[in-house]
Amino acid sequence: MRLAGFLLFVVGVTVASCFAARAVTPEPAVKGALPTPGERLGAWWDAAGIPFSGGMLLVVMGGVLARRKPKAGSAKTTGSAEEAPGPVAVLAQITEELASLPADAVPANAVGIRDRLEDILERDVPAFLAHRLELIDRMGLGKFAEMISLFASMERNAARAWSALTDEVLDEVPQCLERAKNAGSSARELLERGLGVEKASA
Repeated sequence: MRLAGFLLFVVGVTVASCFAARAVTPEPAVKGALPTPGERLGAWWDAAGIPFSGGMLLVVMGGVLARRKPKAGSAKTTGSAEEAPGPVAVLAQITEELASLPADAVPANAVGIRDRLEDILERDVPAFLAHRLELIDRMGLGKFAEMISLFASMERNAARAWSALTDEVLDEVPQCLERAKNAGSSARELLERGLGVEKASA
């Protein structure tokens, strides 16, 4: 529920900001005169008011969903949760795993690469995303959004590489892996900088 709320919030901010910044030049009531502020506002509202309002509605809905507390008993409170690795360690593990994949020898290692990508996508990515609310609090929404955009690019390209390996379209794998590695490294750099750490701890 919180992930859905965060996604709605991000989409709403994107939509609202795009239409809020839309430049509209109205026709002034008096020919040759400059448009009045009221005329500018009215022209902007006619062109962008409805989608802007929709974006703001998504922001509000996303904020409400993201802040909704889980029902009692829905979350596990065992000691294992406290021992789970932090976000810096998880992302470091992802980037190091990606870096170790032999993109220049895909045909000979196709099954092994696919299995390791599957572990990243099914185990490590959800483990990192479980820290998203903590990271928003610690980094701020702006820095977090920049970092998570790169993280999403890493995840997307890793998934494309996995799909290409599954479908045996091996020519696409090296470029997908390269993009995943670059995006993951950039996300890790922004994460560590945003949290004020110089080197990820194991």
